[in-house]
Amino acid sequence: MNEADRRSADVEHWLDSARFRLAAANVASPVRDEMLERARLLVDQTGESPTGLFGPPGEWVEEQIAERRSQGLPCVAPDPSASWRDVPVMGMYVAAGLGAVLLALALIKRSGELDYDLLGLVGFTVVGGLTVMTALTAWEKTLSRRPVGVAIAVGGAVVLGGALGVALLFGWGRDHPTAEASAWHLGLLVLACALGGKILDRLLPEQEPRTWRTPRADDEWLGVLAGVLRLRADMPESRVHTIVAEAHAHAAEAGSTLQEEFGRPEDYASQFSVDEPNRARRKAWLYSALAVLAAITALPPGSSWSAVLVTLLWGALATREWRRLRRSAGRGQR
Repeated sequence: MNEADRRSADVEHWLDSARFRLAAANVASPVRDEMLERARLLVDQTGESPTGLFGPPGEWVEEQIAERRSQGLPCVAPDPSASWRDVPVMGMYVAAGLGAVLLALALIKRSGELDYDLLGLVGFTVVGGLTVMTALTAWEKTLSRRPVGVAIAVGGAVVLGGALGVALLFGWGRDHPTAEASAWHLGLLVLACALGGKILDRLLPEQEPRTWRTPRADDEWLGVLAGVLRLRADMPESRVHTIVAEAHAHAAEAGSTLQEEFGRPEDYASQFSVDEPNRARRKAWLYSALAVLAAITALPPGSSWSAVLVTLLWGALATREWRRLRRSAGRGQR
């Protein structure tokens, strides 16, 4: 590799690292592209290395974000990022993943033999995949507008509805058997689901990109701020209410609108760090619930080594998060 190739590789590596850090900071895609293109042009014009011009990628990213905020320019992507269009598309991909897991278990445990009806197996993978994506989308869209308790209720209702649908399909297949499923059925199902996701991705119209809505009325501004704090910063509702009230009081005292005083609510929310204890608490409860559900399936007489292994996995993850939460609480009391 000659000197020009090495320099080009170094530039691309620096830009890729900067792109990753911009994405991690929730910088909107068009803003990322604009920042990186300016950096590339300056590197090409000067002939210097990006590290020599800008320093490490992390420092450059922080400087760029701070500069845009000081100028009142939009930086953070609007929320929520979830789209109902993604439900059928990603749902079919998730279904393919579920089918692949079942296929691997069937080949390992039963030498390719299955004790399920074909209709029930198709229903479990397809309905399961669609349920997962619907629950995630409903959770994110609800959390952007309502407290976490409401989001949990909505997501839980979707999961229960999907579970009921799968149970009904299994019951129908048991009472009206169609064909006994086999490993090659599962292989075809995985391919069909993956192909279905690809076709739906091509056929369904793309969602129009979210615009930088400005100016906003004060009530809408506060609602967006609260939603972003819940989604991105994992803040408890009490902390969200405090920040919203302080912003409202500051703007009222200044005699200006919230948009004029603070700019876009997405950018204003980005100055608050993630509530790590609350994030750990949510993860701990989630892993604990999954561990309990896995333990129920691992109980005899239908127990198996794989169910026990899954139970231990979720239990270990829950234990790790509870320990992190305890340590953070201990540090806070010192």
